[in-house]
Amino acid sequence: MFAFTNEVTRLFEPIVRAWSGLIEALHESRRLAAARFIDQHRHLIQDGRCVGHLHRTDKTGSRAQQAAITE
Repeated sequence: MFAFTNEVTRLFEPIVRAWSGLIEALHESRRLAAARFIDQHRHLIQDGRCVGHLHRTDKTGSRAQQAAITE
């Protein structure tokens, strides 16, 4: 039984190695695609300090901002 298990393991080892290589290549490809996308759209990424100010649509936030401006 042990010899059979070793033989099966030896037969499937190249398949497992190929599958692992394929998964690694897929991850690398996705990582590079994401980096390329970020690089191409870097001009759309804003400074983190501006994002909170631009997306403040609630009236509480705008009232507080107006009160701070008038003081």
